[in-house]
Amino acid sequence: MALDFRTLRYFVAVAEELHFTRAAERLYIAQPALSEQIRRLEGELGVQLLRRTTRKVELTAAGEEFLTRARRILGEADAALADASRAARGETGSIRVSTGATAGVEQVPRVLRAFREARPQVALDLRQISWEDHSGGLNDGSVDAAFVWLPFEHAGLAFEVLVQEPRVAALEAAHPLTAHEVLRMEQLVDEPWPWVDTDRRALDFWTCVDYRGGEAARRGPTISSMEGILEGVRAGLCVAAIPRSHAQVSAWPGIEFRPVADLAPASLALGWRVADETPVVQALVEIARRVAAEAGARGDSSDPPD
Repeated sequence: MALDFRTLRYFVAVAEELHFTRAAERLYIAQPALSEQIRRLEGELGVQLLRRTTRKVELTAAGEEFLTRARRILGEADAALADASRAARGETGSIRVSTGATAGVEQVPRVLRAFREARPQVALDLRQISWEDHSGGLNDGSVDAAFVWLPFEHAGLAFEVLVQEPRVAALEAAHPLTAHEVLRMEQLVDEPWPWVDTDRRALDFWTCVDYRGGEAARRGPTISSMEGILEGVRAGLCVAAIPRSHAQVSAWPGIEFRPVADLAPASLALGWRVADETPVVQALVEIARRVAAEAGARGDSSDPPD
């Protein structure tokens, strides 16, 4: 015996109306065709579901029981279809997102807030990944999306650049270079720089090897976090180049920040794994793109991407 949802809906309509003509009108089908479908259903089940007379239609005991189950089946089917549709639109499910060293970047909380408002049914798992992994967990698949500072070594990732902002020099307060209001890289290249056990592209960018003709920086302390970098700077063990937004929220005693006229800016992006892209990830990317565009239209302090 093969039952389909259409036949169940036909039966429920007749059982609720207790009138074949009204049920047919409700279903937008011809009354003879509806009567035939119900007779065929009873034949397949081998029971009488409806008692018909010239004056009325009423449910049998078997019909009452079948109506209860039919409504339950159709309700579950409708719920399954609705859930599948919401999942396809990225309105349900879960997502793991790492935020990394993004303190002070206003777009990050704006994106997360807008995502929560737009997708309240999605379970949002926020994670912090060590500074040693500049991919924020994307390279090893431990997160679905990450706010990351470019560049770094990667394969199979896509990025939406949200912010481009200057990097500034972090110096011990007693450092002689704090006497200058604005620095140039030639004043900094021979200083010790913090060392991170990470991929070469990220290390070269953050220790500014391009300004030494490709030569490695004079090695300072090994660190694994932005806080570690600032701790090394405060102790006079190194200088560092950090995003301006992070400097704006790092009011550490004993550290001075100076703009560097010829230092390339840093780019913050939302990254995700292309092979594992889900509707939820797509929704986050679209929201992040919109928030970045709105920030650019407002002329926020962090420079929008070109």
